[in-house]
Amino acid sequence: MKNIELLEHQIALQRVRDAGIEMEIDAAYAVAYNIHNMKQALDPYIESRKTIEQKHMREDGEIDTIALSSDDDLNKLNDIEVECDIRKVPLDTLPKTIGVDIMTALYFMIK
Repeated sequence: MKNIELLEHQIALQRVRDAGIEMEIDAAYAVAYNIHNMKQALDPYIESRKTIEQKHMREDGEIDTIALSSDDDLNKLNDIEVECDIRKVPLDTLPKTIGVDIMTALYFMIK
């Protein structure tokens, strides 16, 4: 999985966790496990991204997001494949009444 994909999945899982949705223990554990592993896998990415962001810091202390989005180094960093152990769960361990947004966030974890 690419760094940027992993980051997007981590953010989505954190939203699921923060929504306080009740789920079976297997699914809840998988969400917590995956958030933890993703954070560890993304630590080098975050550090490298901070270095790239510093190059695009304006005098007012804000990041020039337009320049950042077209930075070749950032694009290369986003596309690096990274290993991360993802715990998957059967569909039937997820709540039956979750919305599309939650299902979309969990989709990559379903066996």
